[in-house]
Amino acid sequence: MHALKIQPDFAEVTPGLKAEKPKVRIIQLASEIRLNPWSINGLRAQQSHICYWITRGQGRLEINGGFKGFGPNTLISLPANTIHALQFGANTHGFAGYLHPDMTVPLAEVPCIIRATTIADQGLMAAYFEHVSTELLYAKPGYEHAKESNLTLLSVWIERHNTEGCWIEGRPDTKAQKILANFLTLLEKDFRQTHSVTDYADAMGITTTHLTRLCRQYFHCPTSEMVRDRLMLEARALLQETDFTESEVATSLGNGLTGHFVRQFFDYIGQFPNEYRQSNVTVT
Repeated sequence: MHALKIQPDFAEVTPGLKAEKPKVRIIQLASEIRLNPWSINGLRAQQSHICYWITRGQGRLEINGGFKGFGPNTLISLPANTIHALQFGANTHGFAGYLHPDMTVPLAEVPCIIRATTIADQGLMAAYFEHVSTELLYAKPGYEHAKESNLTLLSVWIERHNTEGCWIEGRPDTKAQKILANFLTLLEKDFRQTHSVTDYADAMGITTTHLTRLCRQYFHCPTSEMVRDRLMLEARALLQETDFTESEVATSLGNGLTGHFVRQFFDYIGQFPNEYRQSNVTVT
């Protein structure tokens, strides 16, 4: 079963954006893991197509309750709006590339993990990411063409090296997995408005007890904690990537009481929202 995808609602956060995000961002994985680990290991969908190139270290990719391990010299390609989370081991190095879904570069339509087994392929992968990063940094004449050319070559490499075994299918297509996949999709779609576990269970026609039992079995936490985690993940992103006030962040997350949101954020993060914003910057 392919990973479920949802349609993004760009209007949710656009009005308060500090600045329009570039269509392509290349980030050093070690820096992102150290400064913003939540942006990688939180289970959510992102509006960008993401390519990870791991040069050193290992980790595990989670999609819809399915898990796939990976090691060094591995490329991970995830289409925009794929619900996923990544756990990286210590001393992981490489690149994370975020590509806007409107780009004309042809990209894989399903998630995949590809191991670069030859020195030549490993050199190509490193070169593609480094060249795009350099073009973005210096923005010399013609850099847009150079950037897209390298990304196109990357997409061609993915197309030529993918095999049936590279595509991520997740767990067997069981009834439990279908329920959890449905829940993750509903959560990603409605977490701003729906905070009640009962509402999610009712929408799927099952009991809250059954849903919580499945979440504990597959995700090792109760359903209520998953809802809270998704809310706090979005709160972090809004505080770092927008100019929203505490009140506006609370409202956008369906919490009309700013004081309640502030206390909830402090209990979860250990900092008040404005303190968190001042001590954290988005890595670009």
